[in-house]
Amino acid sequence: MSRIIKSATEGYLEESLDLVERVFTDSEGEESGKLVRSLVEEIRSKRF
Repeated sequence: MSRIIKSATEGYLEESLDLVERVFTDSEGEESGKLVRSLVEEIRSKRF
């Protein structure tokens, strides 16, 4: 199996944030959805 690694575009990043928020909102409630989204945004903003 071959794999191709591509840089994530801003559009892709926003779509994935929306997905994360929807999944957690549906399973845990709106507050959890927003909290998890903000945590993912914070993690992405860090430079290692």
